[in-house]
Amino acid sequence: MQGELYYFTFPTPELARAKQFFGELLGWQFGEDGGHVLNIGDPYGGIHEQQSAVDAKLWLRVDDVDASVTRIRELGGESTDVIVSPSGWSADCKDPDGSAFSVGNMRPEFDEGEGGSADGTGTIRYWTQPVREIAAATAFYSGVFGWQFAEVSETYAHVKDSDPACGLMRADGNAPEVWFKTLDIAGNIAKVRDLGGSAEEPSESASGTSAACKDDQGMRFNLWQPAPGQG
Repeated sequence: MQGELYYFTFPTPELARAKQFFGELLGWQFGEDGGHVLNIGDPYGGIHEQQSAVDAKLWLRVDDVDASVTRIRELGGESTDVIVSPSGWSADCKDPDGSAFSVGNMRPEFDEGEGGSADGTGTIRYWTQPVREIAAATAFYSGVFGWQFAEVSETYAHVKDSDPACGLMRADGNAPEVWFKTLDIAGNIAKVRDLGGSAEEPSESASGTSAACKDDQGMRFNLWQPAPGQG
């Protein structure tokens, strides 16, 4: 499916400190150098050192990065030219309202992880892209990725058949939100706080229980424990 999340990064002022936090919280394992997470499956991800940033950066998979860049610009968005790296091809983009995302395609030898937990814990299982107006946003993202939508309202549009699940959420910010799966949200909330981060009280929905959190350097993320029969 075009536009599926395949890679994420967390920016952090202090890399070693963030690796310690998420290693203890989510069980992430890292190589000796850098912040790539070795033990999560698709979507893969990591942590990189960057000052003054508190939101995740997401890469969405496309077959043809050049064609996607052209289409984004045609539909009123912004994009860098294609960036070629040892791992593949990508471009940093914004939709017409300024919400950030990246598109890319990995070289085959890099498009594999080292396996995650069998139950998917510690991985992103849901994410949302902030938009200003749902009707205009669904037109843009369907034009770029061919997305189809369900559960469309004035504040939300769910992307059909996405894995991990995702949707467009009406919001004022320009950065996406991510939810990491846990099987013990109460225990993980307590651990976030013990590690020096912050966590809001959990909220319930049909899909499960979630809580908005920050790590001990202010990085924003969410925890999610699925309801029986979900995710």
